[in-house]
Amino acid sequence: GKGGGGSWHSIHEFTFSGLDYSSYPDGRAPQPLVLPPGNPTVEVISNEARSFGWVLCGISALLSLGFAIWTFLNRNNEIVRASQPIFLGMLCLGALLIGCTIIPMSLQEPVSQDGLDAACIATPWLFSFGFIVAFSALFSKTMRVNQIFRTRSGHSRVAVKARDVMKPFIFLFVANLAVLISWTIFSPLTYYYTPKGPSDNFGRPRHFYSTC
Repeated sequence: GKGGGGSWHSIHEFTFSGLDYSSYPDGRAPQPLVLPPGNPTVEVISNEARSFGWVLCGISALLSLGFAIWTFLNRNNEIVRASQPIFLGMLCLGALLIGCTIIPMSLQEPVSQDGLDAACIATPWLFSFGFIVAFSALFSKTMRVNQIFRTRSGHSRVAVKARDVMKPFIFLFVANLAVLISWTIFSPLTYYYTPKGPSDNFGRPRHFYSTC
């Protein structure tokens, strides 16, 4: 005013609405009563990568089945009989199960949540049983060879049959089955989305990636 020695400054008028807000000193915005719609993005496996995985899965399945059929057709061959067709078949089955693990691992949207949860559960079942079957075949084969050499070190002939070395496979199979059943019942895997990267002004994640 006059005589006060002060000065007047002009200000800008503004009107507050539901979407207009001020910011805190650190840049964060107070949350209004009605939030504007967010636009989060979800990282998924590209179609090219999924297609490549399916091709590898198909090649693995064809080779496993092809070698299994060849082993069966030539089971009376001297070389195949010496290698024990049952162990060769177990290797083929193990490779087939491990290769098929690619299928549930590649599932994503727009598959339903129940379907994605089932795929998460199926992944360790396929891989674990595939590994156990293949590893048990190699382990049992090694035991068989060891027993043959031990019997040859003596002066008596002892016939070592395939069923004599199936105990490791049965033990590993049952132990693995018990673990997987307990896991599936008490703490099953589920398909969920994990936030990644910075959030928006209201603390909502902008990016997600899906995992089991």
